[in-house]
Amino acid sequence: MQSELRDETKRRIGGDRQRIDALESAFSALTFKHLMLPVWILAYRFRERSYRVFVNACTGEVQGSRPYSWIKITLAVLAGLAVVGAGFLLQHSQS
Repeated sequence: MQSELRDETKRRIGGDRQRIDALESAFSALTFKHLMLPVWILAYRFRERSYRVFVNACTGEVQGSRPYSWIKITLAVLAGLAVVGAGFLLQHSQS
């Protein structure tokens, strides 16, 4: 805060050069206020279930829940096992 006060003092004095010999500040009853940031809130229903998503518009961070497709998860696991199995078979066939 001191540097901000010094800069504000220089702006108020004006001119090309300023010389501030002393700048005394006293602070009392310091408090803080909540900062209201832009947040996008989304709520939707999918297959009779509610989902909520929050997006911080400043950072782009997304939080919330989403539906999972058990078919896609099962297919991804099976594909991973197939790749591992193929690599295992290729390694043993070359030996």
